[in-house]
Amino acid sequence: MNRTVIQNINSPVYGHVVGGDLTFIEHPPQERELTWWDINSDELGMRLKALYAELWGSWRRYWFNPPFFILGLHCLGLLALVLNMITNLHSANSFFMTITKVMSPMWFVILNGVLMLPVAHWLQKIRRLEANVAAHAQADIDGIKLVLRRRKNHQ
Repeated sequence: MNRTVIQNINSPVYGHVVGGDLTFIEHPPQERELTWWDINSDELGMRLKALYAELWGSWRRYWFNPPFFILGLHCLGLLALVLNMITNLHSANSFFMTITKVMSPMWFVILNGVLMLPVAHWLQKIRRLEANVAAHAQADIDGIKLVLRRRKNHQ
């Protein structure tokens, strides 16, 4: 058993020796966490498959998520607006031409940018989280592969 000695520094000090109350606390021995080397090869193979599934799921969620589709639809809408403006240069009664006459293109771009900032922030948060999950899964995959490769070479 491990022992921890705690000294009460608020108690009075007498003489030139460190004073105060000493308290001994007993700690039970801690169990050691299993490493990849402690697990048999069959279980490592199952964990490797689960980690590959986690990595693949994280990759999918990194690229294909709701804000990604919202921004994609927004960009397609802007592209359709620009194409409509180009094709309807001669007709002054077009709805989109009316919008561009009332609102200057600069204000239109600024308004769209401001409206899309929260969606872009949401996308950034999701991607940061999923990249972290993927990095941890990849680190565990590399560790398991190393153990399996060394076991294979030593047999």
